[in-house]
Amino acid sequence: MQMLNNILKHFLCILLGLSSFICLASDMNADERAFIELIKQQLSVQVSVQRIPAEQIHTIVSRNLDLRMEKLLTQVDGIDLHTRPVDSTITPIQLALLELIYPDEATAVQALQQLGKKRYFQHSKILIPFSIVQVGHRLLIVFTENAGNSSAIAVIEKFPTEICNDCRFKSERM
Repeated sequence: MQMLNNILKHFLCILLGLSSFICLASDMNADERAFIELIKQQLSVQVSVQRIPAEQIHTIVSRNLDLRMEKLLTQVDGIDLHTRPVDSTITPIQLALLELIYPDEATAVQALQQLGKKRYFQHSKILIPFSIVQVGHRLLIVFTENAGNSSAIAVIEKFPTEICNDCRFKSERM
């Protein structure tokens, strides 16, 4: 009887884990799904994904980017990715994708101009590099807290040109 209870508990845990993953996957937009797939392909890793709460995104934007950018926002969204390398010699990395949505394209351009040439978070104890791309009335930002990891930095550097081309293409079709 005890063994049956343990099996049932494990089955329920697995079922709940799968359903939460399916809910998260169905809740993702096209840009997020494209970004995750490209990370998996480019780095040959498995990825675990968590949604970033809106309050945390607003805090990141106001404290680490520019308070004026945060005041213009109409909506925010974001995911936090942690890689799980198949090979144990590869270091796991963390990446985050933020989507900042503004009322119109002109406001997004204005928010982007607030940053100027800055490409590191302000008011942080460690250097946190980021890349930013404007797609219509949205700004897509990728950053990592693994500034010493060459794979993470490569993703950040390639985001505006190589990686986000797929995001732009999918966004223009929507």
